[in-house]
Amino acid sequence: MDYIELQCEALSHSYLGVVALRSLNLSIKGPTCVALIGANGAGKSTLLRGLVGAQRMSSGLMLLNGQEIYPECKQRAHIGYLSEQTPLPPSLTVNEVLKGASILHKTPRLVRQSAIEWCLTQCHLKDLQWRKCETLSRGQRQRVGLATAIIHRPNLLILDEVHSGLDPLQTQDMNQVLSDLAQHCLVVLSTHRLAAAEQIADHFWVLHEGRLIRSVTKQAWQETDSKDDSWSLESAYYDLISNYNLS
Repeated sequence: MDYIELQCEALSHSYLGVVALRSLNLSIKGPTCVALIGANGAGKSTLLRGLVGAQRMSSGLMLLNGQEIYPECKQRAHIGYLSEQTPLPPSLTVNEVLKGASILHKTPRLVRQSAIEWCLTQCHLKDLQWRKCETLSRGQRQRVGLATAIIHRPNLLILDEVHSGLDPLQTQDMNQVLSDLAQHCLVVLSTHRLAAAEQIADHFWVLHEGRLIRSVTKQAWQETDSKDDSWSLESAYYDLISNYNLS
């Protein structure tokens, strides 16, 4: 798909009187990758649950290409999701797992094999397709989980701490996979791994105590904050939060 747009309008949510999100207004056009960053309790998980249609928000709207996202919506068929944990059947091969995922996503039988081949290529799994999941490393399992999340070629791909537990080499490999996927769909990446987010994201949403305190492209943030060539997302984020807390 050439054009993808995600919008949140006055989005708020509370749990038993505890406010998790406070009137968020977000807009992003893809294909691209946007990183959702913030401390624990900032509201990231609540926002992700809303975006995947797993939970109805207290107020406001979420729109994917102009169509509202909510638990019973048809738009959920165009959304992919991968959580931090990647449970896989240990006795099944990678190919068998992807076949099962294609059936769950109602991929037509005539294009099922081509969908599996596309996922194997996109997630760098061709050499592993006949391996049982119980023999895979953490990074390899993450890529298999990612492949199950994109088997239906979603317009919107939501990823929650996909780098968790990966070593530096596995992180580099995952970043390459995500960079490739961001050429085809809109990737929303929630992560505490700021160095990884800096490598692959073109846009950043910073949440703090349920509020959106910055929505900015990587280039604009670098141009605004950088006094030399040493800009990093980690230092820029810490400066932003520190100054916000002092205001």
